[in-house]
Amino acid sequence: MSIGERIHQIMHDKGITQKDFCKKTGFAQSTVSEWKYKKISPGADKVLAICDALDITPYELLQSDSVKKGQMLDYIVVSEKSDGYELLIEFAELNSNQKARVMGYIASLKEKKD
Repeated sequence: MSIGERIHQIMHDKGITQKDFCKKTGFAQSTVSEWKYKKISPGADKVLAICDALDITPYELLQSDSVKKGQMLDYIVVSEKSDGYELLIEFAELNSNQKARVMGYIASLKEKKD
């Protein structure tokens, strides 16, 4: 499935019309139609606007069909607007002892969840 087809599929799944999508993104309807019917991919500069309008992550938009939802990955995409972004920035600035303490705290939280 091309990115354009994936965009249209997500719009369909979420009940978003092409007109509403275009209002949210500011893209011309003809441009959005070309993504699906001419199999033209949107430029990288449009990915974040697309994801914001569809309320998905760039990974969800760009993932291959062979990756199943919930499958473990060796990377994660985090938007600057997300809660996780600031957490990762703060974590990166900790020394190794502080990082170990945070990881221990996370492990204990996960145990209490069960």
